[in-house]
Amino acid sequence: MSVEFGDAVSALAASLVAARRALDAATAELTAAYAADERLRSLPVPAFALAEAHFDVPYVVDSVEEMHPPDLDLDRRPLVGIGERELATLLRGAPQDVGARLQRFLERHARLQEFYERVREDPETLRDERPPPLEPLSRADLVVLRGAGTPAARDQLMAVVRDAQELQKVLADAAQRARPAQRVFIRLDVDSLSGVPAEQIQRASLTFRDVPSSTVDVGGEPVVVPD
Repeated sequence: MSVEFGDAVSALAASLVAARRALDAATAELTAAYAADERLRSLPVPAFALAEAHFDVPYVVDSVEEMHPPDLDLDRRPLVGIGERELATLLRGAPQDVGARLQRFLERHARLQEFYERVREDPETLRDERPPPLEPLSRADLVVLRGAGTPAARDQLMAVVRDAQELQKVLADAAQRARPAQRVFIRLDVDSLSGVPAEQIQRASLTFRDVPSSTVDVGGEPVVVPD
């Protein structure tokens, strides 16, 4: 029988969840039994734990199915920049080295914008090219530039900084989604493996650990679990 590799791992994880549930139920029964017995009431209740489980799974690859990535559907973004007059005030009032870093930042931001537009029109671009690197302006540079420019220049500068950060994040997410995914189907039952030469058998080493956590994720927000 052929199953997807991820489904096999999920089945193993589900079996551990069921085992943990059975151990918790046994612990609850013992707690009730100790509480009802005068001789046992003063003794600590035995507790069962499943801290770690390790599986060594032999299997053979039955087939590999390549899944085409979904359409990116990137939105058209407004062009964000700094006007010539505003840029002149920033450069005139800032030290030469800070001004040079600002110029490099603006050039790379423009390249990011151009790259985004190419990806929006042809998502295959992400398979052949990486987004242009962007060296962010330091906090100290931003303080100097904001102090040197006019209010309009300061607003435009911060708009460019935010746009550059958003472009980087959107392109990184798009690059992740654009990668072709594969579904690997395997056979791991005894009958399937019995006639397979040893050199063709793969092995997966899986370890599941119970990691105590004081928080849980609820709707994307961490919530503290009371003791």
